[in-house]
Amino acid sequence: MNRQIATYCLLALWAAIAASCSGIGGLKEGQTLYTGAKLELHCPEKIERESSLRDELDEVIQPEPNAKLLGMRPFLILHNMIREPEKKKGLRRTLKYRIGRPPVLLESVRPEAVSRLLANRLQNQGYLHASVDFEVIHHKKRRAKVVYIAQLHHPYRLDTIHFVPDTVPPGRAIYRSRDATLLERGDRYQLKVMQQERDRIDLRLKNKGYYYFHPDYVFVTADTTSGKNRMNLYLEAAEDVPENASKVYRLRNVHVFPEYTIGAATDTSIEYASIYNRVRYYKPAETPLFRAKALDRSIFLEPDATYTRDAHRLTLNRLMG
Repeated sequence: MNRQIATYCLLALWAAIAASCSGIGGLKEGQTLYTGAKLELHCPEKIERESSLRDELDEVIQPEPNAKLLGMRPFLILHNMIREPEKKKGLRRTLKYRIGRPPVLLESVRPEAVSRLLANRLQNQGYLHASVDFEVIHHKKRRAKVVYIAQLHHPYRLDTIHFVPDTVPPGRAIYRSRDATLLERGDRYQLKVMQQERDRIDLRLKNKGYYYFHPDYVFVTADTTSGKNRMNLYLEAAEDVPENASKVYRLRNVHVFPEYTIGAATDTSIEYASIYNRVRYYKPAETPLFRAKALDRSIFLEPDATYTRDAHRLTLNRLMG
């Protein structure tokens, strides 16, 4: 134990001596330490919610450089100070690889790929003509950073939102859901909001009995030919909606197995214990008869009723909660 304490103290002394080092001492010939990235956004107008936009863009700027503390890189310095351990376990390996961190090299950065990802994220935020370039800036002592320069131009905004009238399901149900739309004229186009709108329509239809409907069956057409960075949207049912997703489903019978376990077979042909509010409760050997009445408060699915996803989820949450 005393030997380990002495080792820790010696390492702390070495770290203090090496505190002024930049952490490049362990680099091989020709290697350059990557010190991070800078993102510049250039737009002819004020950027809406710039802080949140930058947070989203920062997610794709990889890799992360070696962490700094008080202007130094202590974990990199610790990694460089300790020679390569011979054993797969032990204090030396722990200090070098679990506490210490190897250098993040410029060679591991892929600025071309990062630039494409940044441009894609900007386009998803309505800056459809955004472009991103980069510049690698080399500093003294074999260090370098990458500067990403994004040209945003004016964002596209929603103009008219059309829910295409339809006389057959499920297009008719989509059209009738238009009053609760998340899309508003003048809003900046955002792919995330478009996905949320499709999810909203999907839930609306599932609550109308379209059990097999899916957000992918909502077809959205964007028309940008009007100019002035305006976008007209048309929402309707896709042409290839499967037959089962075009049907409204009703519940026939509701069966409850109080002692059911996942993977177990269910047999509705056996004699059921009781019927309460038209719901059939199947009685295991030791289940008391009053169990049906106790469970009834958690059952929101009704026989002969149209299927709704809300009732389905609420029933599962109550029974499993």
